[in-house]
Amino acid sequence: MTINKEKYINPNYKPDNNTQSELENLNSQKENLSNFHLSHANLEKINLVEATMEKTNLSRANLKNASMYGINLNGSNLFKADFENANLNNADLQNCNLLGANLSNTKLKNVNWGKNYKVMN
Repeated sequence: MTINKEKYINPNYKPDNNTQSELENLNSQKENLSNFHLSHANLEKINLVEATMEKTNLSRANLKNASMYGINLNGSNLFKADFENANLNNADLQNCNLLGANLSNTKLKNVNWGKNYKVMN
């Protein structure tokens, strides 16, 4: 199944019921998922292990219980994203906007936060 990635790069893209399965499919094919617009997406329990999603807009996305081990989210907008119970071990979170993100019970071992990160709460 061939999936057109171009729709995700459009800033006006609205995630739908197929978004999660399409993203998992693209990632299983080792596609680069960077610069996608996934604001407000419901991606609960998504499997994006080792995905490349640099500069992706995941603001207010539901990523509860997501499997995102080793994901590269460098430069992404994670404003108010919900990562409750997600696995972000070994993730690259350099230069991410994490303001208001829910990291309750999130696995965060060996995360690369970058050398200039600040923790504010």
